This record gives sequence, C-alpha cells and structure tokens, in this order.
Amino acid sequence: MRPHSIVIACGDGNLYLTGIHWRTWNAVTAAGSATAHQNDCTPYCAAGRFHTYPATVALSQPKSCKGTVVFTRITWHARGKTQSTEFGCSS
Repeated sequence: MRPHSIVIACGDGNLYLTGIHWRTWNAVTAAGSATAHQNDCTPYCAAGRFHTYPATVALSQPKSCKGTVVFTRITWHARGKTQSTEFGCSS
C-alpha cells in the first residue's frame, strides 16, 4: 500500500504529510515528495496554527510484522530540518 498521507506526530496529529507522490517504491525503501503540515503550538497546541511546507519523505527498514512486511523507519525533510522516527509492531 502506498499511502497518500502519513501522520507523524501520533495521537495529536500536530505533524502530518499529505499529497505524497512516491518516486521510488520497492521492497527495501520508498521515497517521495509531500506537503508537511505542522502546528506551531503557539501559545499551546490546541490554539496553534498549522503551517505547510514542501517536504521529502523516505521509508526504510522493512520488517515482518504479524506476517506482513512494513517499513519501520520514516525520515522526512522540510524547511532545512531532517527528522527520523522508528516504529515497531503494535500488539
């Protein structure tokens, strides 16, 4: 499955990617471009404003999770900042 959007800040949705256009998708990695939506959380997250930026996204570290192979690492780059997050299998 090639998602068109990904929530990065789980639970609160204060950082997510939309409009993902995948340039590469194979068994080892996936890479594409997207729009990042980030809450400035000013003065606090519930009252903050979302800002959008062009972004790139890469998925890697495929692992078997309950019989399905999934990417367990997401790396995104926007506004001169690169961040990576790793995920495990959920119960």
